[in-house]
Amino acid sequence: MSKQHDKYALNFNIEHLIFAEEQMKDILLEFGLYPNLTGFESIVEATFIMLKYDYRLSIKEVYKIIAVNKATSENAVEKAIRHAIKHIYNMGRLKKFEEIFELKFVDEGNMITSNQFISLMYLLIKKRMREKWGSIFPSTFERVISFNGF
Repeated sequence: MSKQHDKYALNFNIEHLIFAEEQMKDILLEFGLYPNLTGFESIVEATFIMLKYDYRLSIKEVYKIIAVNKATSENAVEKAIRHAIKHIYNMGRLKKFEEIFELKFVDEGNMITSNQFISLMYLLIKKRMREKWGSIFPSTFERVISFNGF
């Protein structure tokens, strides 16, 4: 992790991390994904990274971090996540997307991308964490001020 990334990192306590991990894994299990799928852990890791950096990293940077942690390539990480998402579609779990993400956006002809899926997971977990603990994430206004050095 570079120092450039570290200046954006949020600090969570162990209770936040455990809650987030449980929520993510429960959601993936509801989709019909199981931990033996490589993409399962990659989705959890990607969502954690997005939470830690409050969505300030590109998806390519996220894949790179995961690839280093797993001693694999960025392409392998993306492929594992895509495979997991395709597994959800193949199992006919499209209604779960709408139910869990509370959005009507999925149709059988258009599969959600890896980036979109991770973004939605990030937003859902962030929402649940806010509901449980209030504002543990800086607002957009606070981020702009700190980013610009005010």
